[in-house]
Amino acid sequence: MTTLSGGKRPSSRHRKPRDREAIKKAILDTAGRTGVPTCPPKAPKTVVQERPSSPGLKLRDLEERRWNVSPQVAKAKLLQSGLPYEGRRAGLIYSWASILRAEGINQVLAEEVTEHDHPALFDDLMSTTDAMQLLGYQDPSAVRKLIAAGALGTEAYVQFGSRGIYRFRPASLRSLRKTAAFSGRVV
Repeated sequence: MTTLSGGKRPSSRHRKPRDREAIKKAILDTAGRTGVPTCPPKAPKTVVQERPSSPGLKLRDLEERRWNVSPQVAKAKLLQSGLPYEGRRAGLIYSWASILRAEGINQVLAEEVTEHDHPALFDDLMSTTDAMQLLGYQDPSAVRKLIAAGALGTEAYVQFGSRGIYRFRPASLRSLRKTAAFSGRVV
């Protein structure tokens, strides 16, 4: 770099602006490519692209969409499962195998499962209130009582923390509603 008299570098206002197109062309020429775009244009996002065909979920999607819990609750669940928690800004992506293991799915099944084999495992989880409405109850405590009584299998729900924050797999609850007639009060 040339210097001005006195050995000082020129300030940014004395520099010539960079020619970004020339830089891009030089990089492409060095790589042996012509001015062909390096990536095809992005396809519009569809539901299929956001679903489990992707390698996993970003932390924000895991907290807000899949689990629908606060960042503190999600952090506790991830750390309890032995997974790192770097914060939302890190853009950490969790694989489906690690997400399913954190949700209590057997490690062997979590690593081998695909959306085609077990689509119910890849659905976003629902809150206790939504589960109550799906099962036809009037009070969310009825669903918690079903869990305490062992009427819901462990594959039907995920527990967060020791205070009993539950999220439910919709397909498991639908099958329970169809096969079992939960009528009356659970005491």
